[in-house]
Amino acid sequence: MSIELDQTVISRGTYTVADAAREYLEELRRAQRDSTIAPARWNLERSGVLCGVFGRIELSKLRAADVKRMRDALLARDERGRQMGKSGANRVMTTVKACLSLAVENERVPASALYVWRRVKQFPKADRRREVYLDLTQRRALLDAARGSIRELLEAALLTGARPGELASLTRGAFDGRTRTLELSGKTGSREVPLHPAALALFERLAQSRPSGALLLTQDSGKRWARIAWSRAIRAAVQAALANGTPMPDGVTLYACRHTFITQALMDGLTPADVANVTGTSLVMLQRHYSQFVHGVVRERLAAVQML
Repeated sequence: MSIELDQTVISRGTYTVADAAREYLEELRRAQRDSTIAPARWNLERSGVLCGVFGRIELSKLRAADVKRMRDALLARDERGRQMGKSGANRVMTTVKACLSLAVENERVPASALYVWRRVKQFPKADRRREVYLDLTQRRALLDAARGSIRELLEAALLTGARPGELASLTRGAFDGRTRTLELSGKTGSREVPLHPAALALFERLAQSRPSGALLLTQDSGKRWARIAWSRAIRAAVQAALANGTPMPDGVTLYACRHTFITQALMDGLTPADVANVTGTSLVMLQRHYSQFVHGVVRERLAAVQML
């Protein structure tokens, strides 16, 4: 990198990785990205950025080997015997890299430092969340074991197939009891979806006495749901279901409810186009990840066509 780039660095004395993390969290607060602050803080704590050896490294002296050690350590069991999967480690790495990149943007270190952590790659083919499917017995056991408002969030996810973020931001104004529809807004834009009778009953109950702008699904405290909060609550519900004698698959997440909805809808004969419209995804995505179910639906519909 050029000398000019290095000379733009703002001198603040010793500036550590933890300093970069705290500045990143403050940036999220200023941008009012409330739903991302809690999961970001958890990722930074788990990686040792805020309260560990990695966080005490001076940012200008950070090397790729340091980042690799931190990344690989995420897969080790913690003091409570818990172990993070590769997909979880990749989410932590995404947050850590965002902190480091912001430090460059804020001129805490020279732009040449970007090369250091960009060389450290995430774990390949780690995202296996779509493979977690809950059968009817497991769904009912999970809901029965869920305590408090996490049950409503799980029920909404299982009945609509919506993305977690879409449900967390859902307001009273998005529900129309007259037309029995729900307006969801996510990464693919806004869409109006028809509601299953059980979903209609759920949202009618949630909508009672709530003003148009109020959130429909909140934590017991009334706070907006964040990933770290719903993940902890779901883990507790899974453990309770297991204790009650129902076998549960590994890796049950809120997103697994979306996968379960898509899988069940296709298996029960909903057309791929209908599933794509309801869940706000593409036919290409369905073909890529749910081809075995898509082909089964198409074969059944083809069998009903009188060709000869």
